[in-house]
Amino acid sequence: MKREIKFRVWDKKSKHMIMNPLNFPTDYPLNDLRQYTGLEDKNEKEIYGGDICRVFNSKTREYEIGIVKMSGLGCWSFKIGNLLIPIFKFIDSQLSIVHDFSRIEIIGIIYENLELKKQS
Repeated sequence: MKREIKFRVWDKKSKHMIMNPLNFPTDYPLNDLRQYTGLEDKNEKEIYGGDICRVFNSKTREYEIGIVKMSGLGCWSFKIGNLLIPIFKFIDSQLSIVHDFSRIEIIGIIYENLELKKQS
C-alpha cells in the first residue's frame, strides 16, 4: 500500500495551517509539524496527526471524541481519554480495529479547538 507523504504546520502568527510547505521556517517547533496519515474521514477530508475527530462507537451507539496521534507501535491511533485505539485502512476481512471510515469525522484541530481537546 502506497501513501502520499504530506505535511502541514500551524502558523502561530496568522493562526492557520500552512499546507505542504516546501521550506519550514526554523522557528517552528517540530511538534507543530503534522503529518498526513494517508486516511480520509467520512467527508473525504484528509486526516492529519493532531486532528480532533468524532468516532462512532458501534457498541455504545454513541460518538466519542479523540485526537489522532502516532502511537508507540508506529501506527496512527485515536487517543480517547487514556486509551489509544489503532486506526487502519480496511486491508482484509480479519481486521477488526477501526476500519470503517464512514464512522470518523474531523471536527477540529488541536490548535483551534481547545475545548474539544479537553474532551478527548
